[in-house]
This record gives sequence, structure tokens and C-alpha cells, in this order.
Amino acid sequence: MKLQFKISKLANQFFFVDNLSEWNIYCRRNYNKEWLNRFGKLTKKEKVALKNYRLLMRKYREENLYKKIRNIFYSGRYARYIERYAHYNDGLEKNNGELRKKIKKLILIKSADILFDSISTFYPKFQTVWKKYQPTLSYNKKIILKNYKDTKNALNSIFYRLASFYGKEIAKQDLDVYLIISPVKNYQGGKAIDKNKISIELNKLDYENKNQLIAFWFLVVHETIHAIFENQEYKKWIKQFIKQQSPLGSKSKIVKKLGAKEVLREIITATATTAADLLLIKITKEKIDWQKILKKQLKTSSLDDLNTLRRWAVYNLRETINKYLNNKRKIDKPFLKKCWTLIDNYPENLLQEIKNK
Repeated sequence: MKLQFKISKLANQFFFVDNLSEWNIYCRRNYNKEWLNRFGKLTKKEKVALKNYRLLMRKYREENLYKKIRNIFYSGRYARYIERYAHYNDGLEKNNGELRKKIKKLILIKSADILFDSISTFYPKFQTVWKKYQPTLSYNKKIILKNYKDTKNALNSIFYRLASFYGKEIAKQDLDVYLIISPVKNYQGGKAIDKNKISIELNKLDYENKNQLIAFWFLVVHETIHAIFENQEYKKWIKQFIKQQSPLGSKSKIVKKLGAKEVLREIITATATTAADLLLIKITKEKIDWQKILKKQLKTSSLDDLNTLRRWAVYNLRETINKYLNNKRKIDKPFLKKCWTLIDNYPENLLQEIKNK
């Protein structure tokens, strides 16, 4: 699989407003806290713009249109950004007419106008952000490309292992990786944008900081699973499995908030991402200590943090997933059942583990 790393002002502009609106639980509130600390309180006009955007996206999520809308901002000619022309504005203002036509094919004209007005309202703030962070993104891209040369073979091995696990062919497949601004130091996040497209949020990288690079590649693997390996057939299979199970007994707020299907998919993805252990060994020459990672997670996050549940799942299921990956065994119902049982008993099972230790 070939990875293409991209910098797009338009994609960053969309992410900035989309995240600022906090219209779903996956928005990074720590980013917004950082931005507001820098910019001060929002104006009345900005608050109205975010409210309108929030309502719009919640409406179109229900109609399965949100991802299609977002994808336009990360696609083709609209998302191209050539670094040597950094002083030009290739954001929403330049592409407004063409983008409107594209968006209006998906949603009502009035809704499209609200969408563009909401995003445009924040252009002055975003332009300030872009001027400061665009050089950082360009610098990060150089670091990533340099490291990619050393890790490409290990990454391909990981993707082939995952292909066997998910039962999917990946020969001659390309993946676009959009680099997105993160205002928080040493914090990274990611999203699956489309079938062959993901985004990774990051602050300034340091080539000598192996932990940063490891976190980056683990995120790439994680989001690639969502983007490429979780096809519609897989999602239907997961849904059918859930129908055959008794309702989850978990008292966890995050489990109740996300729902059974979303949590199960996240747990499977988190455990499957351990395939990236190969990459870790390539970079650090050391094996990963999942117990140490779990302990660190518990010190900084609550039991109702999705990342805590992910770390707990990996710690519990790492031997099981390694058997599947090493034997090129495809994911099956017994594996789903183990994941389901772990979620069903969370967080009591983790609390018991802590007590026993």
C-alpha cells in the first residue's frame, strides 16, 4: 500500500470549524479550549454560526450525508495545496463557487448557504491559525516522509497482516493521509475520511522523538483500519452479531453514550492495531509494554474515557489478537464474543484487575 501525505488549507479550514462546533462526541474539546484561550470569547455572530453548523451536521448525520459533505472538502482539486505557494489563499474563499455547486448537489440550497456562511464567519480566525501553523505542517511532512522511507516495509507487513484478519485484498491500493493542525503539544488524533482517505492531527514533530513518531504511525494504522478494512459487509456482519447478543450490562457512561455497535468496532480496531507492534520494534528495537501503557492511561484519564477502554481491551486481548494475526486467521464470532464479554463487564473487570494488582 502506498501512502500519500497531503497538506490542504481547505481541509484544515473545514476541520477547524467542524471541531469548534462540537456537534458530536468525537470533536476534540481540548483543541477548542486551546483556541479559545488564544482568541478569547466568541462573538455573538460566531456563536450563532456554530449553532447553525451544529444543527445542520446533526441533521445530515441522520441522513448519512455528513461524510459525503466532509469528503468534498478533502477531495480532488479543492483540497490541493502546493507548499511553494503558501502565501496564496487556496481556502474556502477561492473555491467558494465551485464548492457551492458540489455541496448543493447533496443538500438543500438554503442549507448549503448556512454551511458556507458558518465556515466563512471563522475565516479571519482560521487565517491567523493557518499563517502560524502552515510552516509546521510542511516541516512535519518532511519529517514523516523521511521516516516513511525507513518504515515503509514494516507498514506494508502490518497492512498485509490486517488484510488477512479482515479478509480484504489491498494490492496496489493507495491511501491519502491529510495532515491537520493540532494546537496541543504532543497530542495527536485521527479520522477516517473516506475509503482511501484519512486525516491525522498533529503538532510539531521532532525526528529524534521516537514516541511522537510511534504515536503517529499507530494512528495511521488505526484510521486505515476504519477507512479501508471496515467495509459495508463487515459492518453488516457486526450489526448482525449484536442482534444475536443480550443487551450490554456495562455501567460505563462511554459505552452507553456511544452504543454497542460503535464501542465494539472501536475495541476490535484497537486490538487489531497491535499489528503495529512490528513497526514499533522497527523504530525502537523494543517490544511494547501494554501494561505500562494501561497504567499511564489510568493516571491521566477516567474509566469513562474511550481510550481507557481501548487500552484495557488491548491489554486483555493482545495474546488472542496476536494468535489471529500470526496465523493469518480471519476475524470470527469467537473473537467478537471475547470483545463483547470484555465490554459487557466493563469497568468492573478493570477495577478488579487494579484491586488484584
